[in-house]
Amino acid sequence: MKKSLYITVPQPCQQSWHDMAPAGPGRFCDSCRKTVVDFSTMNDREILSYLQTASGGVCGNFHPSQVNRHIMATPPVKRKSVPAALLASLLALIVPGSSRAQQTVMPTMQTDTKLPRQPAGSSDTTAATVLTGAVRDSANGTPVYGATVLIAGTGRGTHVDNNGNFRLRIPDEIAHQAITLQLNAIGYQIHTVIIPYPFPAVNTLYLPPGEVLAGEVVITRYHRRKWYQIFRRRH
Repeated sequence: MKKSLYITVPQPCQQSWHDMAPAGPGRFCDSCRKTVVDFSTMNDREILSYLQTASGGVCGNFHPSQVNRHIMATPPVKRKSVPAALLASLLALIVPGSSRAQQTVMPTMQTDTKLPRQPAGSSDTTAATVLTGAVRDSANGTPVYGATVLIAGTGRGTHVDNNGNFRLRIPDEIAHQAITLQLNAIGYQIHTVIIPYPFPAVNTLYLPPGEVLAGEVVITRYHRRKWYQIFRRRH
């Protein structure tokens, strides 16, 4: 199996990726009558594996940063060391509490996953600090599954549900002023929206599609030159 490929899309498809109907591993293009595989969410190893096992021509959807460069599969790092479980046990015996001290705490977004369900426009006093709404595709109005809604400058945010709807609790210190929301989703541009105060009962927010490149994939095999080949070319 080749460890590297050079991928280009010389003739991008004329039909917008966001206008194509979902089909299999991607979407179906009415223009070329083919299924366009969504490579934009894959890493280099996954792209390489798919293309090397695919039969016939492949049409793909890429982020611009994924094409016109070498796609390489990074081999897994082989470590020759004491098994992790044994090492952890030894450390726990030698240095009390070390197993707890070495746990890495990853920064996370404060999410509102346990907000009480209330109808929009409820008279409950807590409703003034809860923002409800939906995130839609600005091109076709469909729900944007997987989008995040973040209050700029606070680190507080939430994810939309399967229907693109969200409920977001507003911190008390900014609950009586206009706020800026940052919308983000794979395949879309990062977009900011200012929500005026008092907050509307329901907010429909639109996320513009991101820049993508869809079309038939052209693959060039990449061969690393030996040192003597470079020497011959120079002399």
